[in-house]
Parts: sequence; C-alpha cells; structure tokens
Amino acid sequence: MSLENAGLGGYIVNLASTAGLEPFPYCSVYTSTKHAIVGFTRSLGIDTVLVKTGVKFITICPGATETALFRQSNMGSIFLLPWMEEPGKKMMRQIPVQSPSTVGECVIRALVEGETGSVWICAAGKIQCATLPLSWNEWNSSNER
Repeated sequence: MSLENAGLGGYIVNLASTAGLEPFPYCSVYTSTKHAIVGFTRSLGIDTVLVKTGVKFITICPGATETALFRQSNMGSIFLLPWMEEPGKKMMRQIPVQSPSTVGECVIRALVEGETGSVWICAAGKIQCATLPLSWNEWNSSNER
C-alpha cells in the first residue's frame, strides 16, 4: 500500500471506542487498550508519514453498539476485579446503544472528510470529528512560523 513500496497509498482505519477518549469506570483494562489504539493511530497520522507512504491513518471511536460483544452474557470478563462487575453492568445499561449501521456511516464519513490522524466519534447515533489536545501536525506547523 505504501508509496515507498510502489503502492498507491490508501487508508488505515482503526476501531477503538469512546472508552479510548476518557476514563471508563470499572473497565480499566478495556479502556487502556482503546487508549492505546487512539495513541498509536494518531502517532502514525502525521503529515510526514502521509507524504512518505500516501497512507492516511484514521481512528473511529464508537460508543455502545448493538453487537454480540456488547450484549454477551459473559461480559463480566471485561471488569478487572470481581466487585466491579455489578456497578459496571449497571452503568453500561444506562448508555444509549446505537446500530452497527451508524458506525458504518461514521467510517464512510471519516474516509471522505477526515484528515490523517483524525479521531471520529459515533455515539448515540451522532457522528463528529473529535477535538483532542494539540496533535503533532498542529504543534509542528505552529513552530514552523
């Protein structure tokens, strides 16, 4: 895919979660893996990588989505400590759930409108590009002035 290897460039879209953007009580291991996806993708989503490879890196952070994973009966495995399961499940039952098609629409919109390194949120049926702390692209361009 990389221009460096005679490829045509392209897109890499990584799926994280809204749990990768803020603390998500009772689900610390799950949350930390989603934070890692956001950080990894944003770190590759810099202009230098885009120019050399022709590849845009975009992160999608869906909120609760009606999937087997979200509704599975053994969801207790995502809680770090046994006592976290009951309050964690109670909290999760209060989160608005969206359809998988909303996540699909978010991916399409991000591919059409998204800059490399951008992070897109689709939660409760709403889609938006996230405003996060200063990215490397923004920091680097502000220091070139």
